Amino acid sequence: MRVAAAQASGDNPGNTVMALTAGENVATGVGVQLNMDGEALPLNTDISLYTSSRTTVTNSGADASYSYFTNPDSPGGAAAMQTLALSTNYYRTGSAVTAGTANATGVITFTYN
Repeated sequence: MRVAAAQASGDNPGNTVMALTAGENVATGVGVQLNMDGEALPLNTDISLYTSSRTTVTNSGADASYSYFTNPDSPGGAAAMQTLALSTNYYRTGSAVTAGTANATGVITFTYN
């Protein structure tokens, strides 16, 4: 997963705060964070979700091999359907905040490997 968005200037811990969308009467000193399960997501960075590991065993005495999942907590990676709990909040990025419109946009991309 990747969240592509312009990063806010100022106080921006871990590059998790999106810049506000430009326009008339835009607020200053704040940005928007996108969270998953209550944790702020980093912007413009690949984020791994639901990973799994496989080990291949080769039987040297036969022309056969097999593989198995090595992570019992996530044996096959993602299930057929997953629910992502996403939320947003405003985050103060500057010492002075001025009133105005406070919208932000970004693109979430999911890649299945």
